[in-house]
Amino acid sequence: EYSAIGSDALGEDDPARVRTRLRDDPSLRYRSADDVIADATSIVERALTAAPGWFFTVPTAPCVVTPVRGRGFAFYTAPSPDGSRPGTCYVNVADPSIWTHANLEPAIFHECVPGHHLQLADAMERDLHPVLGELEVTSFGEGWGLYAERLADEMGLYSGPVQRLGMLTLDSLRAARLTVDTGLHALGWSRTEAIEFIVDSTPLTRTDAEGEVDRYLADPGQATSYMVGRIGIDRLRTTANERLGDRFGIADFHDVVLGNGMTPLTALSDAVDTWIALEPE
Repeated sequence: EYSAIGSDALGEDDPARVRTRLRDDPSLRYRSADDVIADATSIVERALTAAPGWFFTVPTAPCVVTPVRGRGFAFYTAPSPDGSRPGTCYVNVADPSIWTHANLEPAIFHECVPGHHLQLADAMERDLHPVLGELEVTSFGEGWGLYAERLADEMGLYSGPVQRLGMLTLDSLRAARLTVDTGLHALGWSRTEAIEFIVDSTPLTRTDAEGEVDRYLADPGQATSYMVGRIGIDRLRTTANERLGDRFGIADFHDVVLGNGMTPLTALSDAVDTWIALEPE
């Protein structure tokens, strides 16, 4: 995918050169905080317009983009139950150049729509028990965020090949996270080995790679949950599609996945199996 999309986006078909170009080409980077926020807001609006074709339920709570100066790249907080606060995606613009025209779109799809805003605001509006709506099950919540980045591609939401390439950069980061977390905590990797692996496998700068590795050192297992969760959701979708055939509906599948809030992957698998069994012939 790096080869095929990199050729369209950058005229490069070698994955290593693609990652170097994404890391080093200043023309791909934002220079203005206002431009980052304006584009992020437009991305949310575009995704919300497309969502009803893929989801039976789209939250009534709005999702707004708010600039902050700190705390990583971006993060989301759910709307308040009383409706006084919207769902909010906080975007770090302390240094606008951390954002590129490749990585902004997949990050916003992850945090907002069809990602965490649909997941968390939907759970709140279904009036689920707060444990199911808000208590973190990282493999479910972050697995859904990663699934959403790829789902956005199916929905035709990426605005061009550079933005689709950004989807791959986040994929490779999460795959590297899983590998590095395991290396550090199970295989005896050093901090330096882990940093080198991330620099070689992703477009991250060395400074960003150091921050990532320190995060994994401080929170064992958290980094593995992202990709494990997405693989689990992908596997359930494939199984449902194979077993239901023409009776499979993507909006139905999403309703089952999100309908019970954040649940362990084993409970999610049981819910999907029950749905498949109850679908009329």
